Amino acid sequence: IFTILMSPGVEPRRLYIERHAPDARELLQLVSCLRDEMDIASLDELSGGSRESLDAPLSVLLEAALIMPSPLGFRFAHDRIREAAHELLTEEERARIHYRTGKLLLERTPEGSLDDRVFELADHLNRGIAHLSAEEREKAVDINLLAGKRTVARGGVTQASDYFEHGLGLVESGADWSTQRPRAFALRWEAANAAFQLRRFERCTQLLDELDARDD
Repeated sequence: IFTILMSPGVEPRRLYIERHAPDARELLQLVSCLRDEMDIASLDELSGGSRESLDAPLSVLLEAALIMPSPLGFRFAHDRIREAAHELLTEEERARIHYRTGKLLLERTPEGSLDDRVFELADHLNRGIAHLSAEEREKAVDINLLAGKRTVARGGVTQASDYFEHGLGLVESGADWSTQRPRAFALRWEAANAAFQLRRFERCTQLLDELDARDD
């Protein structure tokens, strides 16, 4: 496994993964879209199978040194393995996994605890955007606004801008002004400030013009 890990390019690791049973390979691909560590309970829900159905593929992956135990449950033995497993998925498969993960996190996270997982939530929902329902899109707008504000506070203006723009992309053009006016203003104001700091003056002016037009 060490030789495979150190081999240049991703192909040797992809071939090594593809040698294993389909259920083990699919489990590895699922985990490649998730966080660095994964607990068994979450994996059980995301995989759609029973807890017992995970035992065999997990054993295969552990014996193959593709994953290893961790305090939370288990994690990839090396980032290069995760990269190779991720490469085996199509864009649609990745989007579907991210959507399912974001949906599960939303269901499991109390409203008062959103701050603790806001970045994880935003990233999964944004990557699974094509699968979001209308209600989930509304929630994703709130989460992107919160993630953007928290990122600005940390000095990460570029990433914050991405969150704000994702939030804007989730609402129909101007539709949020009639249903969520305070949020609509906050989202565009924050996005304009971020654009200004990044010297994206045309985008900043566009957002400020929209705010000015709604100042009634």
